[in-house]
Amino acid sequence: MIKIKNSQFRVLIIINLLLALLIFADYLIPFNHTEEEKFSSFYRTVKETPGFKSKSSSEYKNILECKTGNLYNLGKFPDLQYELSDGQNIHIVKTFIFSSVKSINVVNEKGNQILEVSFLSIQIVQILLLISVLITFLNIFFTNGFLDFALALASIFLYTLTLVYIFYF
Repeated sequence: MIKIKNSQFRVLIIINLLLALLIFADYLIPFNHTEEEKFSSFYRTVKETPGFKSKSSSEYKNILECKTGNLYNLGKFPDLQYELSDGQNIHIVKTFIFSSVKSINVVNEKGNQILEVSFLSIQIVQILLLISVLITFLNIFFTNGFLDFALALASIFLYTLTLVYIFYF
């Protein structure tokens, strides 16, 4: 058993590692649950929310609409190498635990193309997640004031990321 050197923040370190494990497990565990749909369109919605004693805020969502009327919330717009035609067959791949949209498989005459559309496929989110996990691991073996402060920032990022990933996407 690994002894956590930074015993003052033991619970925080364990919670960070569990949240990171949950996010990585959901995104990386292979899951063969796909839904076959016919493509209709990609679009972005903007919803204005009123604020009390403050400015209003805007909520942006990237949406995939299918011919069946199903709407899928996407983490990002896919990088399209070519245009998807209206009514084209697509397979929507979901994640293992939270069933959010992970990727879209496009079947066409050129073969099978995978379009990554998950929130966790955004490169800056991946980098910040890995930095947060690295800081948490460093706090297991080392302790100093800078690492304690970095652990607090990493924890805030991990908690926010987990809430956004679970409830927004």
